[in-house]
Amino acid sequence: MDVDCGFGDLFAYLKRQNTPVNYTGIDLSPELINKAKKLHPDGNFFCGDIFDFSPAENSFDYVLLSGALNEELEDNGEYAKK
Repeated sequence: MDVDCGFGDLFAYLKRQNTPVNYTGIDLSPELINKAKKLHPDGNFFCGDIFDFSPAENSFDYVLLSGALNEELEDNGEYAKK
């Protein structure tokens, strides 16, 4: 699972490396998810946050969050810290 997947760049990278993967990307932004779906119709993209997934119903070998916390936030990062 790619948390805060944006345009699905990690998925594109993995495909270029010929890395077989069952990819799932999630992002809070519907605009980014819509663009990711258009760019990568073979990926699984969802709008929401990590807490929208039930551990009993979903399992992932790897969960990555890369670069998501490097943006300055109005709340001084309190949401990200939670």
